[in-house]
Amino acid sequence: MSPSHFNIPEFAPRFNKGGLPSQEAEGAGLIETNLMSLESYVRDLQSALYLFDFTAINQNAARQVMQGNAHAANFLEQSNGWQFLAARDGAMTIYHFATTLSGINETVAELSEFKTLMNREKMKSANKMLSEKFPNFGEVRHAVAHVADKVKNPRKFKTHSFSGSIDSRAIKAENVSGLTISNMLVDRQFTNTWNGKLLTYELSQTTIDHLNCVRKEVWEAFRDAEQVTHANAKIARETVRTTSSESAEPSI
Repeated sequence: MSPSHFNIPEFAPRFNKGGLPSQEAEGAGLIETNLMSLESYVRDLQSALYLFDFTAINQNAARQVMQGNAHAANFLEQSNGWQFLAARDGAMTIYHFATTLSGINETVAELSEFKTLMNREKMKSANKMLSEKFPNFGEVRHAVAHVADKVKNPRKFKTHSFSGSIDSRAIKAENVSGLTISNMLVDRQFTNTWNGKLLTYELSQTTIDHLNCVRKEVWEAFRDAEQVTHANAKIARETVRTTSSESAEPSI
């Protein structure tokens, strides 16, 4: 089990603010920053997976030689929580990615001219892909970020416990009542209960590939905007240059 090779060869779209109305330059700049952040979050999730797999590989190796080996035994003890750390961080990273995409949507809606340059079909596809591949991402994040709240008092416990039947890789049970799960990790499945729901996500290369596909589709949605703003800025510079030359000609 070795970590998969991962690479993002292209660059995020960059807009020439000189090719936009001055009142939309700031918003376009924020979108540009958030487009780069999408890549950063994909890489963060990849790092979480690397840590998860690194821990598994080295723990397996340590178990094979731990008899009388203090170093191996110490490694097993110290690394016991690393996979949980990776899984928790992965859940938060997916939420940050989704929140960033939501922010891009909101900012675009406020820019009357810039939004006409965006490929709406690509953006619609990206948002649909995210909601299909990562349903309940907000609640998954809340379950991780507010784990202690689930058992803070009887009212919270009742609100966030699960009742019903479960048939998953982690648990198989019928007609359970008042079940609360906090950060349960089975293989690559990370499970929590929150707001009466059983929430699970998988820390795997497949999950990363899904997130990266969303990132790629969002970037493609702004490629035309990248080209048009640079072309408009070039035209504006040439117009200024021509106007300046004509103004500098001596009058007869």
